[in-house]
This record gives sequence, structure tokens and C-alpha cells, in this order.
Amino acid sequence: MAGALYFKFASNPFVYGALRGCAAGALGLTLGNALELTWDERKSWLSVALVAATGLAVSLLHMPLLPVLAIFGGAGILGEWRRARKGSAA
Repeated sequence: MAGALYFKFASNPFVYGALRGCAAGALGLTLGNALELTWDERKSWLSVALVAATGLAVSLLHMPLLPVLAIFGGAGILGEWRRARKGSAA
């Protein structure tokens, strides 16, 4: 239903402007959530690098999200596991 309405009114400048505003709001909310969720990890260079690499891979390289999350998420999990293991051995 929403798709049919979109295609019916997509050429309307008011609908186009409203959707551009919604897209800008969605981008702002996404960036805000990313910053909030990663703020505590900003002291770990690996975490910051993985967040940046994930964002670049999806947004600039247009890689599919699932493989990107599997690769960089797996690297993050492995890095945290190694860090925890090293911390418990000391």
C-alpha cells in the first residue's frame, strides 16, 4: 500500500521534499545511535577502526551488510576475546 502511494505521488514536489527531510532525519538518528553505542569504546583503537571500516564498506563500497557484519563483527569479537584472555592471564 505504501509503495503504491509512493509511486503515485513521487513526482509531487511536496512529497519529494518531505521524503528528503525524512531521509536526513533517519541519517541523523543513525549517526547518533552509532556514536552513542560506540562512545565507551573510543579508547580502543581496534573498536574505532572496525566501526569506521564497517561504515566505509557499507556506504562507500556498497558491500552487502550481512557479509560486512560477519567479517568486521567477527573481527571485533575475536579482538575482545583476545583482550579478555590476555587480561585474565595477567
